[in-house]
Amino acid sequence: RGTIRAKFHVHTQGSLTVWKAIEAADVEAAGDIVVHGGVFGGNHDGHVNAGGSIRATLLNEAMVRSGASITFSRE
Repeated sequence: RGTIRAKFHVHTQGSLTVWKAIEAADVEAAGDIVVHGGVFGGNHDGHVNAGGSIRATLLNEAMVRSGASITFSRE
C-alpha cells in the first residue's frame, strides 16, 4: 500500500494500485497501474509496464510502457 522501493520487482496478473510512489523499481501488471504519488526512475533503473493504462501524479525520469494510455497530472 505504500512505496515500492528501488531495486524491487513486482509482477501481477491483475491491476495494481500504489498509494505513494514507485522508486526505480521494476513493476509489471497485466491490467492497469494507478500511482497516487509519483513514479521515479534515474540512471535507466526501473521500468513500469502495464497491459492497460498507467495513471500517476508525477513522472520523473521514469521508463513507462502501456498497452493503452499514460496520464499524469504534474510534470
